[in-house]
Amino acid sequence: MLKLGEGEIIGETPVRAHKIIKTEVISNPFDDMEARPRAKPQGLDDHETNKKSKDTF
Repeated sequence: MLKLGEGEIIGETPVRAHKIIKTEVISNPFDDMEARPRAKPQGLDDHETNKKSKDTF
């Protein structure tokens, strides 16, 4: 686990930039909230994706 407040800094700038890759909710105080389904990238549908993959061979 990375603690962002404990990293090396020069002035108020971190020496190495941190990248948050994954998060996990340990304690959720909101009972009625649920995760939203992930959306497909806009502009591409399944037909266009399949057509592009076949054309590359």
